[in-house]
Formats: sequence, structure tokens, C-alpha cells
Amino acid sequence: MDNTEFYRLLFGKCKDCSVTLMTLPGKQIEHYPAGEAEKVAEDAAKLGASTNTYISVWPRRKDIPPGVRGVSEDTQYATCLFADFDVTGPAHKEPNLPPTKEAVLEHLKSMDKPPTVIVDTGYGLDPFWLFTEPVLLDSDSTRERASAILQGYGKHLMQGCKERGWVIDNVFDPARMLRAPGSNNFKLEEPVPCRILWESGTFYALEDFADYYEPPQLPPSEPFEVDGRTV
Repeated sequence: MDNTEFYRLLFGKCKDCSVTLMTLPGKQIEHYPAGEAEKVAEDAAKLGASTNTYISVWPRRKDIPPGVRGVSEDTQYATCLFADFDVTGPAHKEPNLPPTKEAVLEHLKSMDKPPTVIVDTGYGLDPFWLFTEPVLLDSDSTRERASAILQGYGKHLMQGCKERGWVIDNVFDPARMLRAPGSNNFKLEEPVPCRILWESGTFYALEDFADYYEPPQLPPSEPFEVDGRTV
């Protein structure tokens, strides 16, 4: 799977909404129609050649203002569940992180519901449980349910890691942005590619995770944190 195909699978079926790329530092924010997966992949690579570049996992409303990243209320579709695993090493010195990317990969592949795609972010892994059909967040109840399942499954993942002595970040909010495949990670001096590492070929529906439903408890402003800094 190449980067364009990943973006097409992630948001290609979403209508009348925007996909967002954001760079850090600098906080350049660009919005794209969800149907432009090839353009998103092209610009993620272009921007990511010189700076850290992140993508919105759940697309935003199509009229989101230029330069605005957006919050949960701006998300238009639920496209997947996701997580972010940092691993111990020069880029991450926090205690109790997973020891290696290989250990995380083995853990994720052995799950009852393995991810559809796993992205190597350079110093960790981001798994995605892609939905066969995106869920249109066209009502408060639908939005609340999708958010609650995302958060509940996140707690399940965190508990599974805790049993292994690992800690992962709580990134389970609808407005979350993760590193864009095709970009580079500039956390250390030398850039490291962010690339698609593994795919299972298994897709899901939101309701496949209904048992993890838990009422969401999101911070009002949903700050975006990078390397311990809120931006």
C-alpha cells in the first residue's frame, strides 16, 4: 500500500468535508477536499521534507476557516479508530514506554482485532482500525457515540499496555492529528521517514467496537501536544 492508497482508504469515501495538514513548528495549516487523496499525499511529502507534518484522522467540516485546526465539533466523519505508541530510545526517554517497535508490532498483530494499517512514525507506531464505510457525524447522538467508542477503545488499549508495563499517550479525541505517512520525523537531528509498515487487509465497522462504548470526557479546547508541548 502506498501513501495515496492509505489516504484514499482513510477518507476517500467521505463527502463534502475537509482533510487537514498541519506543520510544526510554524503551525502552517492547509485544508483539502476529502476526494483529493493524491494531492494530500503529494503535499504531505512536500511539507514533510522539511518539517514535522500531521494529518487530521477524522475529516473536518468543509467550511472550516483557513488556518484553523478545528475541534471535535468540526469533525464530519469517523473514519477509523487509532492510537499512538512511542517507544524507548533517544527520541523518547519517558519511563515505561514499550521497549521496541518490534515489541509493539507483535502486540498489535496478536490482538483479537488487529489494526488494518500500522504506520511507522520514526520513533514509534501508529495503528489504524479503518472502517469499511465512514460514519457521518450528522447528529449530536451519532457524534457522541463515535467519540465515546473511540475513547472507550483507547482506554482498553491503555489497559492492555499497562498489563505489559507500558504507557501510551491518551490521544483518543476526534480532532486528533497524527504524523502524516510520507512525511519525515524531525524530532532528532536527522530526519526519519514516516511510512506504512504493515497491513492486515481487515476492515471494521464502528459498531464492531460497541462493547467499548464509554461516555466521552474531552477537554473543552482539546489542546494538541507535541513532545510535551501544547500548541
